[in-house]
Amino acid sequence: MVASVSGRCRACITTLKTIVSTLSDPARQKGRVHLEQVNDELERFSLWMGNIGALHLPESSMSLESRLREANDVLTHILELLDDLNEVARELLRIFSGDREGEIASAPHHDGKEEEQNEETELLGEFGACITRLFRVSSLIRQAAPTDLFAKALSRNRYLFNDQFDIAHVGEKYPKLATAEYAWLQKRLGRAITQRRHYLSYIQDHREKLEGMLTHADT
Repeated sequence: MVASVSGRCRACITTLKTIVSTLSDPARQKGRVHLEQVNDELERFSLWMGNIGALHLPESSMSLESRLREANDVLTHILELLDDLNEVARELLRIFSGDREGEIASAPHHDGKEEEQNEETELLGEFGACITRLFRVSSLIRQAAPTDLFAKALSRNRYLFNDQFDIAHVGEKYPKLATAEYAWLQKRLGRAITQRRHYLSYIQDHREKLEGMLTHADT
């Protein structure tokens, strides 16, 4: 079975956390890549996942697989970038865990002198570049799968509120609107307030759900 976007993301997070744990070992000698550098990339990747909703399971209507159903080329590109991330992360882990040594090479510098290049730094740089590409492709995701969050909130039954309370509130705050002449405006304003509450409730639940998914991925 082909791994999903969420599966690839979780695998990468797991590998990165193992790297962080390895680099955090006080008995380990300091290498060419520092713990803070890996943590920075972990935070960037987590930010991308949260912003784009990458941890939703494929069967969810909020997953990238569902949202990009009509833009398979964009989805394929994202999957390829995630595969690259996982490959780089695994190679970094192999080096940091001592399974193999990182390679060192010399390359000519612009001043004519040779400059030492090490595999760990190059791999971490490539990891960061992949995350940057993921951020860039985020705009393509939104273009390919436009979502009117306000309309979406109003379509969910769980966010429906009784608009009579808000209509009555408008009448109490603005007595002139409670007259027969302006009853239509009172209803319109009251219902607008109710719809706004629908939307805010949806956004709050959505934010908490994303935070919960990220917390779950961290464990």
